[in-house]
Amino acid sequence: MAQLSPHFSDSEFACKGVLPPPGVVVKLKKLCKVLEQLRILAGPLKITSGWRSPEHNASLKGSSKTSHHLTGEACDIQSDTLSPGQLAAMVLAIRANSTEMQGLVGEVLVEGMHLHLSIRLPFELMRDDRYA
Repeated sequence: MAQLSPHFSDSEFACKGVLPPPGVVVKLKKLCKVLEQLRILAGPLKITSGWRSPEHNASLKGSSKTSHHLTGEACDIQSDTLSPGQLAAMVLAIRANSTEMQGLVGEVLVEGMHLHLSIRLPFELMRDDRYA
């Protein structure tokens, strides 16, 4: 197990027990910069889906062949105390108030009971009614 940031390790982003490869870890460390900023506001976060192997990604109904999860540029998260919509609002505030985060935060999308967060640019924000 290796630390990607003060509060996140590579094992939290593992796919079916397989740790992300080195090239993916570099991108996950960038993603963790955003997660660390969010954690300051939201408290502990749970990674519900991190890096995905191509095989696992292909087995998921509705997954994209170009999913940002494949490259370590996306994760899905939950909080025990905040809704995905509240987390999304926090990420957008972080992005708006930090030049560094403006260059990192890509997709911010509420999907069911989790928040999908991507660092792949350009910034894409789905319709407001997608936020709970």
